[in-house]
Amino acid sequence: MVKKRAKGNFILSAILLTLALVLCFVQFKMPGSNNNYTGLFGAISATGEVVDGNCAVYEITDDNVTSEKVEKTVGQIRSILNKQGFVGSKVYSQGEYIKVETQSTTNATELLDILGNSETFYISSESKTDGNATAEDLGEYLITEDQIKDAYSTKYVQLNEEKHVVVILFNEEGAKNLEKMHELEKTTIYLYANGAQRSSLNIADIQDFSSIGFEITAGSNQNAQAAAQNYAFQVLMASTGVNLKVVSNGTSTATLGSNVLLYALIALAIVLAALLVIFPVMYGPLGLAADLSILVGVVANIFFLQALPFTTGSIATVFGSLLGIGIMAVCHFIYLNKVKSEFKYLHRLQLSAKTAFKKSWLAILDICAVAFFGALAFAFWNIPYISTFAIGLAIGSFIAMFNSIVLLKAYTKWYFFINTADYRKLKFVKGENNEN
Repeated sequence: MVKKRAKGNFILSAILLTLALVLCFVQFKMPGSNNNYTGLFGAISATGEVVDGNCAVYEITDDNVTSEKVEKTVGQIRSILNKQGFVGSKVYSQGEYIKVETQSTTNATELLDILGNSETFYISSESKTDGNATAEDLGEYLITEDQIKDAYSTKYVQLNEEKHVVVILFNEEGAKNLEKMHELEKTTIYLYANGAQRSSLNIADIQDFSSIGFEITAGSNQNAQAAAQNYAFQVLMASTGVNLKVVSNGTSTATLGSNVLLYALIALAIVLAALLVIFPVMYGPLGLAADLSILVGVVANIFFLQALPFTTGSIATVFGSLLGIGIMAVCHFIYLNKVKSEFKYLHRLQLSAKTAFKKSWLAILDICAVAFFGALAFAFWNIPYISTFAIGLAIGSFIAMFNSIVLLKAYTKWYFFINTADYRKLKFVKGENNEN
């Protein structure tokens, strides 16, 4: 009964692994949809190292801007790009300039233009329509960009018609100024951008002084939606307090060449194929259990690289993942060699596997933990190549730890339920004594 269940477990694992590999690499048209499924591997975001991209340069036009404000601006740009799907974009400051490198799409060009055109931002209860409103013109209780905490676009339905609004959230100072405007018994508040009046809101509609929503109208519903989203981005950029001007915004070619990723993946495939051959050569059918564990690890690496928002398909990430697979292979060798050495004196397969795990799991944990936490220390430093390599290594070493301690142990146990006595085809030998 136990032998039958072990065979069933292996069959189920093989079926699930085959399905996972198909989902990783096979592309097909989604049934009942116009969308195409690109595979988990195809969904990994490539960087400008290996694919053509967009490069924008912004000039900081303020004379005495602080480094803290510049870093806040860099972080705001990176956050907006990540939310819009441009994961792995590089954003960094160089003297009086901020440089952005991202994937090449029409949307990227438009978005980078929007982010690089900063606007002065005011909310006031005073109306001025000449297009040149300044802070001095707009009254005592004025909400400025430094009082903005967040902004986003949203929509609601009114009388079967979609309305698109920009919601602006204020810090404590901004909320107090809005409450003061309400106390002045004004009927309307106005939003100004670059001195021009952009929108207005009935002050009686405000129920919570910590945020307000301005409706955006721009012809068609689709245009209004885009306009609301773009204006929310402009408000967020204004909240940094740094004025920018677009110096350049255009396409850029892959810095390492478009074929370098292919060569790296070929190298990865060769190493993987070598490992899948070595284990059966050294341990016979038991090596196939190690192969199964390694293939599960490869699928898990691909899944996390496309699922986590801070991962990219860069060359450094590929090599980080490759090192993680190497660590997994080393841990598998440690465990299986220990099983082999224990069997020499214990002469029983299941007992040898249990004893070997007790004697090897701590060493495996140490290797993986050192690699994982060491990589984690560098993963979020935002240093080109180093951070992406560290992220790939952190993911790979974590998977190596789980597969070596949990999966390989289970696969070995199942196999010894199937093969309870024939140790010779495993390349095992018996010693002449019972000592450990």
